[in-house]
Amino acid sequence: MGAQWKLDDGDWQSATSSMVESADYLLSFSQIPGWRTPDSIEIGLDEKATELIIGQYYLYGDADSNEIVDLADMIKIQQVLTGVPHDLPDNLDVLDLSLDGALGISDVIKVFQNISDSGN
Repeated sequence: MGAQWKLDDGDWQSATSSMVESADYLLSFSQIPGWRTPDSIEIGLDEKATELIIGQYYLYGDADSNEIVDLADMIKIQQVLTGVPHDLPDNLDVLDLSLDGALGISDVIKVFQNISDSGN
């Protein structure tokens, strides 16, 4: 996928671990087109300790989190829009393909376009 991370204003890193000095840092994640970037995290690190920090990326439009945007995702978005009960989490911003801050018919159309373009 090509995800990277950095501490404060440091260089982007691709490795899964790095030795750092003890301090407080802002951990940021790189943007990947088509994917929701994890929020930055304020962390305190100790050079003698091991920390596991995970930044989860989400594919825009992928309602069921299977890393494929398909007809099932389009149906789930339509369920949300029409008030049909659904099993999606409260945070639906990953379904906002138009990136306008709202879930609407334009997002359903974008999912349909993705399905048409990819053959899913």
